[in-house]
Amino acid sequence: MGKKKRILFAVLILAVLGVLAWEVFRVREPVYEGKTLSEWLSGYDYASGDTVEDYEKHGRESDEAVRHIGTNALPFLEKMYTAKDSKLKKKLIALAGKQSLIKFKFTTASDLKSQASSGIYVLGQKAKPLIPMVIRSLGDPEPHATFRAAQILAKIGFEGLAPLTNALTSTNITIRACAIYALGNYREPENDGLEVSPLSKEELTSAQSIIIPILLQLLNDSDRMIRDDAAGSLEMIHQRPEIVIPQLIRYSSTSNDLQLGFPYWLEKFGTSARTAIPAILKMLEDPNERTRSVATEVLKKIDPAAAAKAGVK
Repeated sequence: MGKKKRILFAVLILAVLGVLAWEVFRVREPVYEGKTLSEWLSGYDYASGDTVEDYEKHGRESDEAVRHIGTNALPFLEKMYTAKDSKLKKKLIALAGKQSLIKFKFTTASDLKSQASSGIYVLGQKAKPLIPMVIRSLGDPEPHATFRAAQILAKIGFEGLAPLTNALTSTNITIRACAIYALGNYREPENDGLEVSPLSKEELTSAQSIIIPILLQLLNDSDRMIRDDAAGSLEMIHQRPEIVIPQLIRYSSTSNDLQLGFPYWLEKFGTSARTAIPAILKMLEDPNERTRSVATEVLKKIDPAAAAKAGVK
């Protein structure tokens, strides 16, 4: 048997064993409309030939299935999220990559974790039992996995808040940045339009009383990226303008290159950002055309009357 044939034989054996193992693994899977949970979760993957519309459609269908299955999905999602590729599987995947006669689609542990992350995210507050598992992923060596974990904790709700604020003390800049962004997204579903269980007004108020002071403090962090991320998250939350807007004005004044980003931090505050109008009017006199253009657009959103008075069209 030639070398190429031996490789193909090994790959075929792996494919058969993998399929059998996966079939056994998914015997206990929940089913919705004739499809297993793992089949629905695969809808979150971008398939070859998919248009953006196809991808979004498959995602919406998967969201609906996961919500219908509900907490019955948690045991399986936990298995997927914590899956590991065996050494044998890694070797056989490498072997498969060395030949081009037969194309194999291997579902790696990373693929499973990504699919499970999407499912857990959609379940939101119903996924609270998985919080300890998700917290461990905040230290994942893969930055994207850290980002997903932080987003999941924010989506789960108030119980996910403490792990995110604790992550801000990490020496790992990626963990800190992901936690800050997730804290800014805490007001979802308002921010992303997803149909998830909405947080109560009481919970939002309590969360904001914790999150906003922390983000304001981070405007003084020694790391520029952390400071900018904090400003962006304050804009995403767009609450407590009476204390947030003055601090954003102060922060933007510390460096000329922050001026261009400053108006963007005000957009979602809308008319509540009127106290920033003097600072924006000053930007209309900036010699940089881009700066003037951004200031113009934001001023019209914040206060059309002030924009008209300033001669802005």
